[in-house]
Amino acid sequence: MKDASNIVALRRYLNSAEKRYEDCLNRVSTYQARNKRLEAELAAEKEKRQGNPAASLVPNLRFEADQVEIGRLKGRLQAELVKEKATMWGTKAQMEEYQQLATELENEKRKNRSGDAGNIEGSYTQQRLEREKADLERQLKASKADTAKVQHQNNQFRRMITTTGAGDIRPTYMIINDYGTLIEQIQRIVVEFYPIDLTMKPRVPERPLPKQLDVLQLWSQRLTIVQLQNRLRCVLFHLLWEHVLNVPWFGLHNVPSGEYVEKVLAAFEQQRDGHDELVRLKTRTDWRVSTMKCASWIQSQYPPETGVAITTTAEMMDKFMEPFLPRTVARNTVKAAFLKLCQQAHALMLELSKDRVLSKVEIPVSGTLYDEKEHIGQDRDVRKRQAIKKEAVQEKPILFVLAGVLVDRTEAGERMVIAKAHVIL
Repeated sequence: MKDASNIVALRRYLNSAEKRYEDCLNRVSTYQARNKRLEAELAAEKEKRQGNPAASLVPNLRFEADQVEIGRLKGRLQAELVKEKATMWGTKAQMEEYQQLATELENEKRKNRSGDAGNIEGSYTQQRLEREKADLERQLKASKADTAKVQHQNNQFRRMITTTGAGDIRPTYMIINDYGTLIEQIQRIVVEFYPIDLTMKPRVPERPLPKQLDVLQLWSQRLTIVQLQNRLRCVLFHLLWEHVLNVPWFGLHNVPSGEYVEKVLAAFEQQRDGHDELVRLKTRTDWRVSTMKCASWIQSQYPPETGVAITTTAEMMDKFMEPFLPRTVARNTVKAAFLKLCQQAHALMLELSKDRVLSKVEIPVSGTLYDEKEHIGQDRDVRKRQAIKKEAVQEKPILFVLAGVLVDRTEAGERMVIAKAHVIL
C-alpha cells in the first residue's frame, strides 16, 4: 500500500513538473519574440547611424540597456530550462524505478497468492485424503470382522450338519404331560373367561370372519352349555394347531427378520435332497436334528424376548374370541392367558422338533369312525365330562375334535400314538 501511494504521488509531481516545463518553454518563446523585436530595432538603429555619421557618434543608452537585459533574460531562462529539464528527467527516472518496483511487488503478491492458494488447496486435499483413508480403514476393519463372523458361523453350521450324533431323546411321559397340560389350559380358558349364557347372544363384529359366523350360529341351534363350551374349546384348539402346533418352528422369533429365517430353515429342511454331497450322507432325521442345532445356535446369539410371531398369534386368538367374551371380563387378563397358552405350545413344538423321533399333532377329520386306539370319545348329549362306554361308540362317526392326536413317526414311516385325541361323537 505504501509503494502504491508513493507511485501516485510521483505521478502527480511528474504532471506538475511537465506543466512547469511547458510554462518555462512559453516564457522562453515570449523572450525570444521580444529578443527578435529588439534585434530588429537594433538593426534599424544601426542602419540609421550608418546613414547619419553624426548620430552614430551619440551613444544610445536604451539600446545598450536592452542588450544587457536580453543577455540576462537569456541566461536566466536558459538556466531555468536546464533546471526544469533536469528535474523532469530525474522525476521520470524515479517514476520508472518506482513503476519497476511496483511491477515486481505485484508479481510477488501474485506469486504469494498463488502459493497460498496452492498451500490451502494442498492442505484441504491432504485432509480429505486422510479422512477417506481413515474411513476406508474402518470399513476394511468392519468387513474383516464381518467376514470372520460369517466364516465362524459357516464353520459352526458345517460342523452341525456334518456331525451325526445320537441326539437328545426326551422321555415320552414328559411329552404326554406337556401335551395334556396344553389341553387343560384351553379348557380352563373357556370355563373361566367364556361362561355360557344361553339367553345372551354374542356380539357380531362389523366384518366377521367365516369361522366366526359358523360359531355364532351355534347359539341358534339350541345347544346346551357344555356343548357350547366344547365347541369353543374346539375352535381354540384348531386356531392353536393352525398357527403354532402345525408350523415348523426353530426358535428364531427373537432374531432380526426371525419370521423370514424360520421360513428359510423350513425350506432348507424340506429340500435336503440338494446338490451338496454332505446332504446325501445324512438321513432325514439327522437332517432335521442338525437344522434345529443350527437354529439353537443362532438363537443363542440374541437375548431372549417374547416372540413377535407368538404374540401375534395370541392377539389373533383373542380377537377371534372377542364376540363370545362377556363384558364383565377384563380383556388384559384374557390376553395374558392366550399369550401363555401360545408360549407353552411353542415350547412344546421346539422340544418335539429337537427329538430324533418326529412327533406331530394330527386332527382327525369329521366323519371319521371312532377308533379306541386313537380317540377318547364323548357323547354330544351328555352334560358332564365322562368317557363313553366302548359298546356305545363302536362304528360311530366323529362329530368334531376337542384336541388332536399326538403321534410319533419313525424314519421308516411307522406311526405310533402317544396321546389320544379328544373327540365328540
